[in-house]
Amino acid sequence: AEYSSEFDALALAVKYDEDNDGAVEISSCMNPIGYDAQGQHEFKPDFKSAWYVAGINHADGTCRNGDGALGRDRQPCRWYRQRQW
Repeated sequence: AEYSSEFDALALAVKYDEDNDGAVEISSCMNPIGYDAQGQHEFKPDFKSAWYVAGINHADGTCRNGDGALGRDRQPCRWYRQRQW
């Protein structure tokens, strides 16, 4: 990703206590069991899924630089477009 080196440097400076993407610790934004609170929806690494789990960092999620070129789990912009009413 375009900002990977910057996020790596930030993570070293901040010295997070757990895995992180450089912006936040993973526990603050990741569903630890892969389901919603009622257990009705399974998150999938595919932008066509209504319940999408993306392999991206916070900067990628802004779509400032478009979708990633590698993998359906790196397509947040396409997922956002599909969710529009």
